[in-house]
Amino acid sequence: TDGLDEWKKLTDDKSPWTWKAEAESQRLGPFSRCFEELAWLPEAGKELPTNSVVARKSKDVEFAVKRSVAYLLRSQRKSGAWNDSNYDFGGKDSLPNVYMAGTAIAAMALLAWRDVDAKGVQAALDRAWEYLVDENNMATDDTDEVIWGYAYRLQYFARLGATDKDRKAASLKKIAEIVDLVAKLQKKSGIWQHEYDAPFTTATVLLALWESKQAGAAVPDEVMKRGAEALAQCRDAKGLISYNYD
Repeated sequence: TDGLDEWKKLTDDKSPWTWKAEAESQRLGPFSRCFEELAWLPEAGKELPTNSVVARKSKDVEFAVKRSVAYLLRSQRKSGAWNDSNYDFGGKDSLPNVYMAGTAIAAMALLAWRDVDAKGVQAALDRAWEYLVDENNMATDDTDEVIWGYAYRLQYFARLGATDKDRKAASLKKIAEIVDLVAKLQKKSGIWQHEYDAPFTTATVLLALWESKQAGAAVPDEVMKRGAEALAQCRDAKGLISYNYD
């Protein structure tokens, strides 16, 4: 559960947790947004770390992956979303699209590591599916972050269709729908924007479209061509892409 009701019970003056509960009950605190959890790391022992950084080595990969998968499974909302972000650079009207993008990214991570907890991951992906295919969860009037809600879903559905035969047809159908929406957002210059015109936005969309095409979806060649030409103008002799178009 999201646990907001429990935090609200602590917002009276009698609780020493009032200061924190007020923030958590409004979903502004780190616990409600899954940035904080009240659990000890197994290797912490009796000594507290002196900072928030724990150096990892290659031998720690399995441990880190298991904890990361468990964290994603634990932090998914009832709706199927992962909506911990309070990203507000483009305004709160952008948040639905940020949530959609974040959910697609989290689902991609679980898809890549599903063998860690096959049953748990499958249940989470089933819940995420219902959220990700529903366009009512997008804020289409937002021009700041809407492209991320499309691009990362394209990547997820492409990867899901390649690994889950039962979802392949439905994934390709959804990809076709999103490709059409993405094509309409491309500017005459060939670029895609988020809060502003940026090559990395165009690059992300092109990668998503390429993955969609590899998955078997129809992607207009002209859309890809114009996007690639616009991106190429920002590439120097060493292959580096500039941060902006200026």
